[in-house]
Amino acid sequence: DLRGRALPATAWLGQGRLTALVREHGGGTLVWGEPGRQVLVSRWRDDLAQDLHGHHLHLRDLDTPWTGAPDSSPWRSLTLQPTPGPQWRYGCRLHPASAQFTAEGEGLQARTEVWVAVEDDVELRRITLRNVSTRPRRLALASSFEPVLAPARADLAHPAFGKLFLQARWAPEQQALHWQRLPRSPGEASVHAVHALVGAEPEGGAHLQRVRAAADRSHWGARGGVTGQPGGAIAQAGAQALLGADVAGLCSAAGALDTGNDPLSLLHLVLHLPPGASLTLTLATAAAHEPQTLEHLLDKLRQPALCESSLTLAHTMAAVRTQGAALAPGAWRAGLALQTLLTSQAAREALPLPEQGFEREALWRHGISGDDPILLVRVADPTGVAMVRELCALLQAQGSPWPVDVVVLDAEPPSYLAPVSRALRSLAEQQRHALGGRCRVHVLADESVGPDTRLALNLLARVRWFADGRPLAQQLERLGIAHEQAAKARRSAGATRVTAVTARPGLPAPASRFDPG
Repeated sequence: DLRGRALPATAWLGQGRLTALVREHGGGTLVWGEPGRQVLVSRWRDDLAQDLHGHHLHLRDLDTPWTGAPDSSPWRSLTLQPTPGPQWRYGCRLHPASAQFTAEGEGLQARTEVWVAVEDDVELRRITLRNVSTRPRRLALASSFEPVLAPARADLAHPAFGKLFLQARWAPEQQALHWQRLPRSPGEASVHAVHALVGAEPEGGAHLQRVRAAADRSHWGARGGVTGQPGGAIAQAGAQALLGADVAGLCSAAGALDTGNDPLSLLHLVLHLPPGASLTLTLATAAAHEPQTLEHLLDKLRQPALCESSLTLAHTMAAVRTQGAALAPGAWRAGLALQTLLTSQAAREALPLPEQGFEREALWRHGISGDDPILLVRVADPTGVAMVRELCALLQAQGSPWPVDVVVLDAEPPSYLAPVSRALRSLAEQQRHALGGRCRVHVLADESVGPDTRLALNLLARVRWFADGRPLAQQLERLGIAHEQAAKARRSAGATRVTAVTARPGLPAPASRFDPG
């Protein structure tokens, strides 16, 4: 059961210019570009408590009435986040090359597989929906994410400003929603993206009835609601409206779309599933500097055999990568929690902070900026060197596009040969010259580290541990156990759950008065 886990597992899919961050509950993001010039294709925030941003898939039975109240919403996400069904069962398997999500409830079964192609900058999602009930089902499937097409720091600093440069265009003959980010300066290159349906394989009489698109978040999400929660005009439209005239916000004609104040990339599908029937849909999300590249890619992905071969090739290349890392049994599975800690600000052991604070500049003299995630390890014997070497191999095999600073405190007693110090510095040199290496190793003599540097390292490090001879997998499992125990203690202490109820669309704003006095 995935519910209530303090540290949801995190995996990076892909090894080229396009990589996908996927969490076991469905959150994550898509990153595209060369190292140092990467942009976010979909919006993401460092919020481990909720983690509601990502590429979400929602399903609704159109024969189920809805009054518009959030607590009675018929929309069910196909992953644990953001809107799970109250009686649904969810599962997830994270492989080095793909992520597999399962959801089952209310007479429906859904299986979603996510992977990134090796030869092209495209993420593919294959969704299989099956009707296991005894009655025919009319369903609506929505695939949505918030487009960014800008660096993560720029989006975090000025999200509203960045949204002004996004344009959307719907191409019904391609069943594709095209996005473009206009350059803000003459020297800046434009970025293009596409969100498209590239395949539909019906079985047992199932058929896809209609595909439309939307680009304005206000028509999908409830006003003042939670991120990822359906509640707008599109979400509340019934079967008659969806199969008949156009719904406000949904577009079927080719041309530019109004993105409003909050752009949203939404594909809305209406489908019919007789009892026992199934329908397999393939969605593609890609990015490029030239729109012609995306046009060619869409034509290529229309062939089902190429999509299947891309999955096979992704698994093959991931197997080569992980086997070459020579990881110990259990290291990969335990490393999924490590990526969660490196990509999010999780709770850590409290440290006393002096009144004058700490200086990040104390790390600069050692070549550490302090802006990237820091992993702090203290090593005193050769067994610790082996663990650090395996840690670097794990980080390289996981394929994160974001750099990590592995800071090793060399606590070896003074000696003439100093085997530990020599081995650590040799490892740091190897990582410096590694092809595409994003794992930077910094070796500092423990006895010569000043108090200001030590304080800054301990406060900024996402992970801290002492290499005491235990295997890497066991060290990583200890990190997860500590967070689970802390979460259990908070729940047992009687933490209060706060529920926010959003206003229904169309209700007038409550009367209020601003009194400056």
